[in-house]
Amino acid sequence: CEKIKNTLISPSFRVFSRQMILLFILILPWVFISSLGYIVIIFSIIGTYVIMGIEEIAFNLEEPFGRSEDHLDMAQMVK
Repeated sequence: CEKIKNTLISPSFRVFSRQMILLFILILPWVFISSLGYIVIIFSIIGTYVIMGIEEIAFNLEEPFGRSEDHLDMAQMVK
């Protein structure tokens, strides 16, 4: 557990992945607007919600030891 806690993901990887997610979200509507029309706005909003949710989950997985319900329950592990 100590090794997991002290091993962090590179900050440059985090910044790069967030930039690529943002770029993807900004380009997505322009790619599909000609084939799907304005319904692409709804699909883009739903896709953005899903992608940002996955990114938030990844952020929580980087720091597994905390006090929220998403973190590992250390009290249960030591019993």
